[in-house]
Amino acid sequence: MTAASRLTIHIGLHKTGTTAIQHYFWRHGEELLQHGIYYPATGRPTSAATEFGHHDVPWSFTPEAAEPPATLLARLRAEIETTTMPEIVLSSEEFSRMTPGQITVLARALPFRTRIVFYYRRQSEIVQGLYGTDVVHVGERRDIHAYAAAFKGPLDFGRLATDWAAVYGKDAITALAYQPSSFPDRNIVPHFLSAMGFTGPSGVGEAFHYNVSMPWYVVLSVLRLRSIHVSEATIAQIVRSFEIMLENEKPPKPGLFSPAEANEFDRRFAASNAAFAEAFAPGQPPVTPYPADGEDDFLADRKGLWPEVELTLRTVSAYIRTIHQTGMPPGATPS
Repeated sequence: MTAASRLTIHIGLHKTGTTAIQHYFWRHGEELLQHGIYYPATGRPTSAATEFGHHDVPWSFTPEAAEPPATLLARLRAEIETTTMPEIVLSSEEFSRMTPGQITVLARALPFRTRIVFYYRRQSEIVQGLYGTDVVHVGERRDIHAYAAAFKGPLDFGRLATDWAAVYGKDAITALAYQPSSFPDRNIVPHFLSAMGFTGPSGVGEAFHYNVSMPWYVVLSVLRLRSIHVSEATIAQIVRSFEIMLENEKPPKPGLFSPAEANEFDRRFAASNAAFAEAFAPGQPPVTPYPADGEDDFLADRKGLWPEVELTLRTVSAYIRTIHQTGMPPGATPS
């Protein structure tokens, strides 16, 4: 690592395209060297489900960690110091959960010229997205309201930015609004590269939707299946069928809160959002409420809720049977 090199730490947030960004850097590690960018191996888990992000770095501070931060960070520093690339990138949404004391330990262990970047979005959208993931993949059984009431994740953007700025300095913080509808093809990667001043492989033709929140009816279907004691193995099979059915569709909004419920949830963050925008994101779009007239549409969508979910489940069951009988999805033709 040269004296002019710079470390970029991408800290999330959850449900803001972090997995897509991590997959890009992971897939193109060798090619990115030609653009002066190094994506370290140390700190990335060995699990195929998480090997693309540096999750082991923040996880090392948890009681369940396989390796303590002192040794992991020493290995990471040694790896970084071997490269001559001018840009080094670490990425994990789990960085956003670190405490001020842990951030200080990180900075002392990696004493490089550093900048911190994160994307933010409406707090209610983060919670709904994480809830859907936890229901579909982790076994969550509570309804969205109970889940939201107990949620402990990083939702105060001002506090998050202030904690990192206290260690790295305010000028080191870059906060970006997450607005997928404004990204070409809803792909966040070019936006991230441009914002960071990076160049790299275009990624044209590649998948860039990872860990996408499932539609509300999928989440409610899984809750319904779990409530009637369907096995988790069968639920996983049904979820995979949903993923196949939806893979070519535009990623939906979470849609588990009504607009009024989302606005009520977000209202508690209004003052802190305004202060955050002024201090750390003056040129970024503000976090604004949903249109008030969306409530009637939401209620209309949910009319006859359980019959609609049951119909969805019957459709998926037929889909699974077709795959089992023919080895192909419905409508597919042999090649």
